[in-house]
Amino acid sequence: MESIRRRVHDKNGSAKKVRNDMRIQKITNQVRRDFTAIYECEHCGATRTGRGYDDSYYHQNVIPAMVCSECGKKAGDDYVPQATKYPDGMQV
Repeated sequence: MESIRRRVHDKNGSAKKVRNDMRIQKITNQVRRDFTAIYECEHCGATRTGRGYDDSYYHQNVIPAMVCSECGKKAGDDYVPQATKYPDGMQV
């Protein structure tokens, strides 16, 4: 399966395509910041269900470090994290 790319805008407003390697395909349940999601590997398309925490640390550090159990790959240096549902510091 070819890597899915999406457009993001850099600081200058220019659009560019980037690749997310292990990404959240769908959040199936969320209570406050704790969630259960289906994660999908962008290299091979394998999916797995796992838990997560909706803050910037989790999206910027934990998800990119996830290793796919099927192909053994993880996110590259061009990984762009997903935005959180609530701003950091906000009590939910």
